[in-house]
Amino acid sequence: METHSIHYTPTHGWSSVFPAVNSPQTLVLIFGPADWQAYADALMGLKNYYSQAILIGCSGHGSIAEGNLSDEALVVSITRFHTTQLRLSTYQLNQTSDSFIAGQSLAKNLDDPQLKAILVLSDGLKTNGTALSEGLNQHLQQPVTIAGGLSADSLKFKSTWVIANQLPQSDLVCGLGLYGESIHCHSLARDGWNTFGPERLVTSATGNQLYSLDGRPALELYKHYLGERASELPGASLHFPLAIRYPGRPHRVIRTTLGIDEASQSLMFAGDIPEGSTAQLVRGSTHNLLDGAYTASQYLANITQAPPIQTMLLLTISCAARRLVMLEDTELELAAACSAFPKNIKQIGYYSFGELSPRNLALEIAPSSDIFTPQNATSGLSKPTASLCELHNQTITLTAIYEQSASWTPEAF
Repeated sequence: METHSIHYTPTHGWSSVFPAVNSPQTLVLIFGPADWQAYADALMGLKNYYSQAILIGCSGHGSIAEGNLSDEALVVSITRFHTTQLRLSTYQLNQTSDSFIAGQSLAKNLDDPQLKAILVLSDGLKTNGTALSEGLNQHLQQPVTIAGGLSADSLKFKSTWVIANQLPQSDLVCGLGLYGESIHCHSLARDGWNTFGPERLVTSATGNQLYSLDGRPALELYKHYLGERASELPGASLHFPLAIRYPGRPHRVIRTTLGIDEASQSLMFAGDIPEGSTAQLVRGSTHNLLDGAYTASQYLANITQAPPIQTMLLLTISCAARRLVMLEDTELELAAACSAFPKNIKQIGYYSFGELSPRNLALEIAPSSDIFTPQNATSGLSKPTASLCELHNQTITLTAIYEQSASWTPEAF
């Protein structure tokens, strides 16, 4: 495959001419600001030029390209696959409760014995990411890598968009299927947050509203562990999310606190928290979050067995809340995400309102291990498999996409 990166700003226009790789096996990924009207002509020009290709993308709280973060640019990657086949499916959300059905619909439309991966992008304000991922997981019969995220805006929470072969639309979910023997798509999520305090049982919760832990009011316990910083709520909650372990799953997912309710002593999160799961408070600094990005990069690079000359697309989706924690150091996370890969990779992505990815690349690795070592990254993993797609908050997800002949073996290089 061959991959090219370009970008567009209203002030300077396109950074270069469009690469001449228009074909049915071409994928154009586009990320940009939520206010897209100033980019309409640029988007139409892209769509018209790549008339045979599939164009997908979404808005973000900043767009990512080659280690750089931009709030004003459209960033675009154009990938021409050699043998991989592509198929697009979309679903229009009428209400948030449609999210599970949307996931089912995408999975049903894209399912095929040759399906290797699905890239999913969804409206960031109307989608229940937990339900969307569950709908996707439920239908697929074979291990398939599912990765992507929810669109975002500049924290105004007014409007987000998704592109699926048309101008930006709200309330849309799109899924891109990648098919064939040569396509490889490996994805994982890492966060970098440190736990403190004990794990507690979720004894009362409805959807994304948490009422009690170990039978005690959730907000009361939350304030107890925050100590003096409880007076800074709700703003301080970005620095103190919860780590949730779902029943029957040994690994954790991070949930961002969206709000508090003094009357019911409850907390609202950016993702469902089921009763019977366990919750533990986490905290972190820029240093901790950067460690999470470095770990993800090292882990994924060791699993990804592409030869050094291979072109690779590295889809980087991180949480808008992480950007708020890291502030001016945010671009250090983007450099960390690329740090373990060769220089010929092409990085693209955005800061999201929710990340979709498997927690672990391979079922052979103990999923309770959040610590990277060369030993657990390479042992028994000549053919990585995918674990369930899940919704993450305040997490960085990396997805490596590349083509490799089935006859290639590491020993040949």
